[in-house]
Amino acid sequence: GHMGKVTKNSSSIKVVKLLVRLSDSVGYLFWDSATTGYATCFVFKGLFILTCRHVIDSIVGDGIEPSKWATIIGQCVRVTFGYEELKDKETNYFFVEPWFEIHNEELDYAVLKLKENGQQVPMELYNGITPVPLSGLIHIIGHPYGEKKQIDACAVIPQGQRAKKCQERVQSKKAESPEYVHMYTQRSFQKIVHNPDVITYDTEFFFGAAGSPVFDSKGSLVAMHAAGFAYTYQNETRSIIEFGSTMESILLDIKQRHKPWYEEVFVNQQDVEMMSDEDL
Repeated sequence: GHMGKVTKNSSSIKVVKLLVRLSDSVGYLFWDSATTGYATCFVFKGLFILTCRHVIDSIVGDGIEPSKWATIIGQCVRVTFGYEELKDKETNYFFVEPWFEIHNEELDYAVLKLKENGQQVPMELYNGITPVPLSGLIHIIGHPYGEKKQIDACAVIPQGQRAKKCQERVQSKKAESPEYVHMYTQRSFQKIVHNPDVITYDTEFFFGAAGSPVFDSKGSLVAMHAAGFAYTYQNETRSIIEFGSTMESILLDIKQRHKPWYEEVFVNQQDVEMMSDEDL
């Protein structure tokens, strides 16, 4: 049984109201190409949305040369922000531009651009950089298993506890099911255990939730949910640990590797607005 709660998982009404408002900017991303599938995304800045890079790999499929990726993405990806009930799953959707320039496999992020279609694009979630909390509560909003939009409040696993946590969980798997396949070794977790670019936590959000925004206990965007180390036990999918890339590391990477785009989208916008005020 649970030995008392480690993290309080209650939130003030003010934060809940804020999260509900922010949830309007979370999208269900689905595609129908050589493969079909779904993931989560969110409005990053203006018409630009953010999702996971591994989602793009699933969309384009194996063995397709990178020069064709943008075209495939433009042909088959759709995004809807209103999937809160089953009937709205694939309504009022946007297509995306045949554009694929800003992405990174290591940090598992990809930027796509919505095609304008006269519909209101929800507000952008990027609002300056908030460092990830080292402990405490976070909120993930997304579409786990391709289900309607949901929110999960979960506990951060502090960096210093990651290795121990993974080890304990692998051990307890072996204990509860002797036939447990040793899918994961300590080495499996090396990529995340000492990695300052990720935040680790416990969530029940699995498949389809990749690309979900992660908010801190005050409702600030701090990371994007990427993946978990999942396994099946008695026909139930569970996970040893989940992780997401911090917004801080994603933005730093964009700034370093795609400076002109970064300046155009994140820097000059403000200057333009300020100038037009002065011109009046």
